[in-house]
Amino acid sequence: MRKLILCSAMGSAMAFTLAGCKTELSTSVSVNQLLSEQVKTVTSDLLVEVSACGDYKDSRQSSKSLLDTQEKVPAIFANAEYVECFRKSMDSFAHFKVPVSVGNSSITGSTKGIHLYGNGADILVISVPKAIKEKINQIDSSMASKTKISINIKNDTGEVLKMTGLSAFLNDKEPMVISNFSLKVGSEIKLTLSNVSVASALDERFDFTPVLMAISE
Repeated sequence: MRKLILCSAMGSAMAFTLAGCKTELSTSVSVNQLLSEQVKTVTSDLLVEVSACGDYKDSRQSSKSLLDTQEKVPAIFANAEYVECFRKSMDSFAHFKVPVSVGNSSITGSTKGIHLYGNGADILVISVPKAIKEKINQIDSSMASKTKISINIKNDTGEVLKMTGLSAFLNDKEPMVISNFSLKVGSEIKLTLSNVSVASALDERFDFTPVLMAISE
């Protein structure tokens, strides 16, 4: 599953009020997809927390929070498509489909949306266009501290890969600062970026943030 959670509050002057709200981006990719010279677009699930799906006076009508979210999400993420609003436990979420680009590109900024890629030196790099960063930071400059980015990676190359993890958690357990490990053929791992890596990914001064580096034989 690929998902990104933001937050919207009813009656706010802004489209999203992110204070105290959790944000999550979760994506699944393969190593061959990351290293491919042909950039492809995969569909991600974007979940935006809203105060309620239905209006408090008439639940058959959409809440103001949901209407605001339906208007503003596509303004941040190009080609975002609204799917539904649902309630999970005590929380309500607006569900959108959002495109994410995957694949190596030699041209910086060649994709308009969130971009995951690899190259000769790196197996996984995340790049967020400056235009998206600007829009997010205009909403909440402290967004990075509330954001969780997780990426599931499958080794479909046919060989064991030796790599170095940078400022991330491996399978939600093992912290990696500059840590070497091997990824077996056909196996899959979950990488969760640290607060430092997330801050770098959303910082307008940086074009990209490396997460996995290849180890040369």
